[in-house]
Amino acid sequence: MSNINIASVERALNKLIAGKTGLIADKEIFRGGLPAGADGFAVAIINEELRNEPGERIFTATVYGKSPDRDFVMRKFTECTEIFPLYGGPEKLVDEAAINFYAIFKLSMDFAAISDNGKIKTEGLLKLKIRL
Repeated sequence: MSNINIASVERALNKLIAGKTGLIADKEIFRGGLPAGADGFAVAIINEELRNEPGERIFTATVYGKSPDRDFVMRKFTECTEIFPLYGGPEKLVDEAAINFYAIFKLSMDFAAISDNGKIKTEGLLKLKIRL
């Protein structure tokens, strides 16, 4: 398990969520964060629980989104929560080995109203725990 690249895990999670929610990768859902000034969604690995012995790897990931359309944000985050928990199964990446998720659990989901360049928008944040 130790030879898995964290960026590959993030790419696989992004691809999985894009496929299940109908969001278009690199246009509506991104890796790491949203482009400056953009609305949409982003998947990011934010933590890995480090261990000193071999075994499973555990990551925390977030799905972040913002839009002036509150209903759209809430609907897409609800779709995300319906994907998880997810047990087992590979997510095949182009030109890379498949990432075999042991389990992905949902931890929390939050919404807030924000001001973005003078416009009121809704942002959402979903936290996930990933076990490989």
